Amino acid sequence: MLLRHRTLVRTAMGVAALSAVLLTACEPTTVPTKPGTQRVLVLGDSIPSWLIKDGTKTINQATTTLVDGTLEACDGARSNPPARAVTGKVVPTPAACAKGWPSMYPPYLKIRPDVAIVMTSTHAMLDHQLDGTWRHPCHAPAHAWYQNDMAARLAYLKSHAGRVVVVLPAWPGTNSGWIMPKDSVKRADCVRADIRAAARTAGVTAIDFGAYLCPDGPSACKPWRTKDGMHIDPVRAPSALGWVTGTAMQTGADAATSAVTAQPVTTTSSTTTSTTTTTTSMPVPTAPSTTTSSTSTTTSAPPPT
Repeated sequence: MLLRHRTLVRTAMGVAALSAVLLTACEPTTVPTKPGTQRVLVLGDSIPSWLIKDGTKTINQATTTLVDGTLEACDGARSNPPARAVTGKVVPTPAACAKGWPSMYPPYLKIRPDVAIVMTSTHAMLDHQLDGTWRHPCHAPAHAWYQNDMAARLAYLKSHAGRVVVVLPAWPGTNSGWIMPKDSVKRADCVRADIRAAARTAGVTAIDFGAYLCPDGPSACKPWRTKDGMHIDPVRAPSALGWVTGTAMQTGADAATSAVTAQPVTTTSSTTTSTTTTTTSMPVPTAPSTTTSSTSTTTSAPPPT
């Protein structure tokens, strides 16, 4: 009888523990913050998720509370339209990704972060099924879909966080062919252009992880993604995460210096008034024909030595 009682107790404890894990995974709890710290929320896919997992030692916990709002294998686009890999197979995504950012982001915004960082979009470089048709990311319908979705996310975050910073993704490495098609550089350029445009629309700052990882261009990226061409190696994660959070906090505090959020500069004389802007218009890449890279006009910083 005593043995049966102990078994039931252990079973109940196991169920309770499992329930707690599932609740935590589906319903993020409010993260306690130390008085005086900057609350930095990171939203994104497995790229920042792995950076946080392997690189948090660079975060000064005396000044910063880092909130992990990432979800692996999930871009966060509304309704999560299907995407296919180079093999033609649909890429599986977690159940929590089904509705996208409208259901994923709100639980993390209860604390109203000082800085919200959106670091995602690798998934957006794949073909997506939009309105029943598979679309390359450089096709016009895909451009419109992703740019509008990202602009909506950033605008929403802007009303729920002190500052918002979006990260331009790096070009996939040469060893990313397990999931990426051969024209991955062109695909990345199209997605990066969409994010720039969305950042301008929403009036938020963009920082360039591509320029950090590939300062000499997409064909000469630093060899820091040896495993799969996508994720930063654990030994490099601390410096990469430090760059993302540090640059986001610095540029977010002074958004006027970011090219994607340039404000009109008005000069007035006694007789005339003229208005100019510092934003350079950028053409949107079209469907792929040759592999090229676009020049970033967003904030970047040199990689750590």
